[in-house]
Parts: sequence; C-alpha cells; structure tokens
Amino acid sequence: MKNELFDLYDPDIKKIIIILDCLEEMPDEIDVKLLSERTNLSKITVMNYLNQISNYIEMTNSTKLELKFVNKNKFIWQVHDIYQYLHLRNFIVQNCSIIQLSVRLLLGNQVNKEEFLDEFYLSESTFKRRFRQLKLIFKPYNLTIKSNNGDLCLHGEEAVIRRVARDQLIDLFVACPWPFDEFEESLMEEHLLRALRIDEVERMDQDYFINADMLKIMKYDLAIQWIRIQNGYCISLNEGIIKNIDFFYGLVEQNILTVPEEFEDCTEKIYFMCSLLAKDIFYLLPISETVQEELQSLQPPIYRFISFAIEEFEKNVLPITSEQKQDVFPIILSIHLSNLIYPNWKGSSHYQILDARVPSMNQALTTYLKKLEHYDSSMIVRPITMLKQAYEQIIGYITDYSINSETIFVAVRGTNSILEMKIAERIIEKTFSFFYNIEFDTKNPDLIIHMNQHARYLFEDKQKQVLNCFISSSFVVEDMNLIRRALSQHLEMKVKIDAIESL
Repeated sequence: MKNELFDLYDPDIKKIIIILDCLEEMPDEIDVKLLSERTNLSKITVMNYLNQISNYIEMTNSTKLELKFVNKNKFIWQVHDIYQYLHLRNFIVQNCSIIQLSVRLLLGNQVNKEEFLDEFYLSESTFKRRFRQLKLIFKPYNLTIKSNNGDLCLHGEEAVIRRVARDQLIDLFVACPWPFDEFEESLMEEHLLRALRIDEVERMDQDYFINADMLKIMKYDLAIQWIRIQNGYCISLNEGIIKNIDFFYGLVEQNILTVPEEFEDCTEKIYFMCSLLAKDIFYLLPISETVQEELQSLQPPIYRFISFAIEEFEKNVLPITSEQKQDVFPIILSIHLSNLIYPNWKGSSHYQILDARVPSMNQALTTYLKKLEHYDSSMIVRPITMLKQAYEQIIGYITDYSINSETIFVAVRGTNSILEMKIAERIIEKTFSFFYNIEFDTKNPDLIIHMNQHARYLFEDKQKQVLNCFISSSFVVEDMNLIRRALSQHLEMKVKIDAIESL
C-alpha cells in the first residue's frame, strides 16, 4: 500500500515496493509472467528486481523470508516472520536519497546541497524534481526548506517540526533498529523510566506501555527533542502552558517528575513534562495519582478549565456517570495539553487518526467547544478540528455496545494513544459482536490487530499460536474484511487444535 512518501522514492525503489505490494496478494508459488502483468513491468525487469530483493534479504539477514526460483518462470515467496518483512521494506526505503534528506532536515541538520548530490550520485535535474515533491509534502505543515550559501535548512514552527519528525521516523523505522546514532536507545529509556518513577520490577510489566508502543513514541519524542536542542533549536511555549507554569515547576521542585539534568533551558524542561502529561498512557501509571492529587490541591488554571469542561460536557453533549467523569478527566486533560504544546498542528499525513465521527453530535460538540473557548480562550487553540475529533473519540469510548457469541481474546497494537486503542476496541467489538464474543487482552491474545500499517497482511505465528492482522487506522472495507478473515481463521485454527488435542 502506498504512503505519502511514495512519490519521493527513487525510481528503482518505487518498482521494488510495487512488486512487494503485489507479492502480498499472491500465492506462495508465483508465475513471473503473472507478476509482470500485475506490475506493468517486463518479465526481464521483474526478474532483475527480484534479484535485487534477494540481495536485500541477504543484506538484512532476513532468514525467515524466502525468495527461491523454481525455474526461470516460477519462484516461491514466503514470509515466515512479518517483522523481518517490515524491516526489509523499510530498509529498502531508507536508501532513498530524498528520504535521507527529509530525515536530516527534520532532525535540524543543515545539509550542503553539493555534498548531498555527490553522496547519492544525483544530477541537478533529478534532485530538483524530487526536491519539489519533498517541499509539497512539508507544505501542509507550513514548513519550508530554505537555502543559505548552499546549505539547506528546514524552517517552521518548532513544535510542528518535532511532531512531524516523530511521526515520519516512527513510520519509516517500523521493525527497524533504533535510528538515532547520537543517543543510545537504552539511555532514552532510562531517562523516561526515571521520570515516570518506574522501577526494575514494574518495567517488566508490559501492561504499563501496552506492548511498548507508547514507550516507543516517548523515546522518539525525547531523542528528537535532544537532537534538535543540540542543533541549536528551542521550543516556544503557548500562552495556555505559560499560565500554568508554576504548577509544572512545582512538579520538579517537589521531585514528583524528574527532568533529564542535561536540559538546561527551563522552556525545554516544561516542554518535556508537558509532552509526558499530554499522553494518556501517563495516567495508567502510579505516578499519575500524585500528579492528579497535586492538580486538585493547587487547582491551577488548567485544573479549573478541565473541571468546567467535564461539567459542560455532561450538560451539553452526553450524560456521564461519576465513574465515567473520573475516567475521562485525565483523557480530557491530555487532549488539551496536546492541543497546547502543538498549537499549530492540523493532523498528520504519516499517522491517520482513528475516525470516530458521530454526525448526530456535530452541532452539540461545536457549541460545547465554543463555550470552552469563551470560558478561557488561552486553553483552546484554533482551528478546533483536532479537538473536535478527540472529543468524538471520547463519545465513542463511553458509549456502550452489546456483545454476543464466541470468545476470542484480541489485542490492539500500534495506536498513538490509549484513547485510540480503546476506540479501536469499541469499533471492533461493535462491528463483530453479533458473531463473536470479543474480549480484549494485551497479555495473552489469540489475535493481535496491528493498526496504522501501510500493508494489510495476515500472518500466523505458529510457535506462539497467535494470529497477527495488519491494517490501517481507517477501518475502511479492506480493513474490516481482513479483521473478519482473521476472526474466522482463528476459530478454524482453534477447532483444528481442539480436534488434535482430543485424540
């Protein structure tokens, strides 16, 4: 499946990715002529690229990927490990010249144009053509690439650049080794675990980070922040954050939250804390109880605002119970903090937000957000599109759905937040509950649904007896069909296993 970076790929790599996409939908033993017809490439060209793919498999030591020629007209293609396959795809893409330029610019490096052309053996005309496409990809984020004495540099809102960098790099390095040579991954993890007060025993519990997806986002955020600081860039804080700055300082002074000592700039310290508090997974950790107690005790402007927001939500949008109020308080807090630290964020083209639209609530939500803005305009960043989408997810989360029939334990992975994970669970549960009794279990699932993927894929891990289903976050027909296939296939597998065990 193509992503928005596809047009940046070098021509040869584009064709390799097209071939890999076709192979995902073909049987194990494949006819070269058929592959040629599906890709609109000549047989000779297909053979050449298959040989290149074979070389890439060897280079990445992907021992669980098999590409073997039966004869000159047929070959076998088998994927025995989906993560090795994803690593292979991304390793190939990472070799693209303009992808490398994009990564370097996002991390705050100045790139000398002439040296870059020499490094990747690019002509001036080829570079200009791909460079124009890169500028178009940055344009929706209001980011521009400027040249100063032959050095290229990315300009724009610092918070937006950091967010784009995180989304693009996580997307680009799925199933790949840690991409930041400047800092070891273990160092980033140690800083985060220290900040979150997680000890050696607790860190072994995967529930804290929902299969480490959320921890990965935090590590990328921290590494990107650190690298851009070293390259001379500094964040600016929104008015809504500044109004609550005494509260954030208090968290450090009272040793509730630990900030890396290497962050000398106070603004960057506040940004680091806010980036943690703006992730709803933070509120699953024991440390969050202390933070929320401090909020309630001091009642800074953001606490009063969130309390007002919950009251108005119940009056104007949807009635909620006392238990649900406690449940959504940290979610609404994280949503508005995220809105404040990324004030000009209009959504990501790398990460497709889970769509939980509720048309019947459209007018009520619009009126509700206007009331919040009237109460404290510094806590609302316009346009309100992103806030509205987030509140639609809250509505989806607290709405009850019915369940029926067979039991399957399912885990949802690859989401950007706990809220998205819970919304995904609700959608899956509602859609398939008539036929299956779906229970969500992150520790011992029968089926793992990996979201926000560029390739839709079904992969059976026979050793762990787990079925892996890779989909996008759109929940379009193709995604739902693949989930349906996965649920059905799991039941078939279960019947076979039960039959064998009964012998």
